[in-house]
Amino acid sequence: MTQIRAERRHMNEKGQENLASPVPARVWAAALLLCAVAWSFRTTSFMHAKELVLVGALVIATPLQWHLRCLYTPKQRLLLPLWAGLLFWAVTGAFQAKVHGYLLESLVRWQLYLTVVWLAVPAFSVPGGKELLYKSLIGSAWIVAVLALLQYAGALPFLFPIFPAYTQPAYSVFGNQNLLGGYVALALVLLPLLALYFPGHTLSSFVYRATAWLTLLAAVLISGSRSAWLAVFFGLAVFFMSFFRKMQRQGIPFCSKARRAGGVSVLVLSLVLILLGMPLLKERIEITFTGNDVGGPARLWFWAGAREMIRERPFLGVGLGNYTYWSPFYQGKVLWNPGGEGFFRNTLHTDHAHSEPIEWLAETGVAGCLFWILFLCLVAARSNPAAPALLALAFFALLNNFSHSPPHLLAFLLLALNPEEECTKDELPRKLWIFPAAALIIVCYLGIIAVPSVLQCAAEDQMDAGVAPEKAFAAANAWPWQSPSLQESLAAALIQEEKYQEAKQCLEQAIKGLDSYAVHRLLLYCARTEDATAVYRAARNCLYRCPDDSEVWGLLMKNCPPEELAFWQSRYIHFLPPVNNQEGDDAE
Repeated sequence: MTQIRAERRHMNEKGQENLASPVPARVWAAALLLCAVAWSFRTTSFMHAKELVLVGALVIATPLQWHLRCLYTPKQRLLLPLWAGLLFWAVTGAFQAKVHGYLLESLVRWQLYLTVVWLAVPAFSVPGGKELLYKSLIGSAWIVAVLALLQYAGALPFLFPIFPAYTQPAYSVFGNQNLLGGYVALALVLLPLLALYFPGHTLSSFVYRATAWLTLLAAVLISGSRSAWLAVFFGLAVFFMSFFRKMQRQGIPFCSKARRAGGVSVLVLSLVLILLGMPLLKERIEITFTGNDVGGPARLWFWAGAREMIRERPFLGVGLGNYTYWSPFYQGKVLWNPGGEGFFRNTLHTDHAHSEPIEWLAETGVAGCLFWILFLCLVAARSNPAAPALLALAFFALLNNFSHSPPHLLAFLLLALNPEEECTKDELPRKLWIFPAAALIIVCYLGIIAVPSVLQCAAEDQMDAGVAPEKAFAAANAWPWQSPSLQESLAAALIQEEKYQEAKQCLEQAIKGLDSYAVHRLLLYCARTEDATAVYRAARNCLYRCPDDSEVWGLLMKNCPPEELAFWQSRYIHFLPPVNNQEGDDAE
């Protein structure tokens, strides 16, 4: 028995040595910071640059953690429901998905995200690892907030240009004011938790945290995101209700006279900031209860379309990643149903439902959502100091989609798993499968997502420089993985050169993955060179997705068969004149 105890003690000590190295934790802390801050106009999405940071981190961290035997902690088991869900979504999506390309892209992304979290959790499970995790998330949000404030002040036009018809005053590194507000809101709730559980004892530490707090508060105010404001209020309310008595009872140094004085000063400055931002707050709150609101009606429309998807495919959904294809059809269907003319409508092709639960139900059905429910139940059953921050982000997710943003998703998963100072099981060998698994994910991501995105942007830049579309898009078209948006961009360029037949061929490819009003509108341009029947069909497809385009109505009435004219005239009265046609991405 004594020998067994000695061996066990030896193995525990050895496991502690394996986990004691802070290097993997620092690698992932740097990756989280760079992932949040990275963005580029040289890709088709701001998120691609962030995902490329994760790919680079995977290349560095995988051999490092294998060498240090820092690949396992019991907390990783909490991810098993999501891994099982990924397999389920892949199998069911193969039968349910209309566009298998979107399914494959989503699977590649989720494999990347889950692998990153799988490796990051044991890396942060070292002495000081949790504090480093908190600081990396707050530090990244602080940089994001500073960039947002500079953009709001007009100081960074070369980094964040103003786009026509894009009314968001600050989108920072996310390209969207709501994602900006949500990430900063998470950090605002996480910062008091850092001060509570990892109190700094120096003046410089207090100054840093106070400055970070005020910067984050200013950024969430100028974001104009009402859902982020509510998330901050909800998260901080949970924090103070849950932990104030605990702070008093345990006599945590946070409540010393000096810290109380510092806290009061920060509170006063926070109130000053809120008062300075009161005009914006008042405007955003008042508009909520007027007919000029964009966000609320747009969301009701998005959710109504998603509800139709769920009603038709309640058990398995339309397939992972396929909401983006079906949304224009079902949103248009809602508009043409009785009472649909009262919904907010525009030409927007929304890729997301602006609600995490609704979109997951629409894409994966009730069966697919059970894996998320199991994961959340396992997380909720364990004590977690970051619970207020998680609840704030969960509240934000009710009115927004953050699972498509790597910084938001990684922050949620890592905080949910709550890394602790645990030992690895040293008896586990150095599994060599980690290398081919990571390599496969990297190759798939680069080939299916990153390279096509870069090639498309490069082609569009060449075309803007005066290069003929066929030459500009030659390299992009030669790549084996084709994007529907690539074909749409090429078709638009060909139409400008009046090459309607070539454009129509591109659009016929694009419409297999983009059943949007924009694609149908381009097809209508091409149909003008054909007979009246082709024009009528193209115009009808446009109006079923956006019934407030007066020009399209005119073409349809002109080319409509006589026996159907009465029907279209009756519908015309309901939809025109058009309602507010602002971009739905302003919704928050």
